[in-house]
Amino acid sequence: MIPAPEQQPATLPVIDIAGLRSTDPRQRAAVGTAIRAACIDSGFFLISHHGIDAELQAQVFAQARHFFAQPDSVKRAVDKSRSIANRGYEPLRGQTLEPGTAPD
Repeated sequence: MIPAPEQQPATLPVIDIAGLRSTDPRQRAAVGTAIRAACIDSGFFLISHHGIDAELQAQVFAQARHFFAQPDSVKRAVDKSRSIANRGYEPLRGQTLEPGTAPD
């Protein structure tokens, strides 16, 4: 029996998007290439050098914690199924992307 390879913790790629503010098309293209690769390889990525103030980021995370701490009745009042724009609350395991597979 062949032992299973050791699993490394999954990490997401971190993409520096400062190049998007450049007038150099090569820098802009390099960011696009990195985003494309991340989408193909893992489907997710983090960004750095986005210019969003740390205090605003903290406020957004605080609001998210507040929202998700609410009772289900409050969250379901803004359920995605009520939106014509496909936006809103979606409960854990509330979506199946591929027929016949487990919910996400």
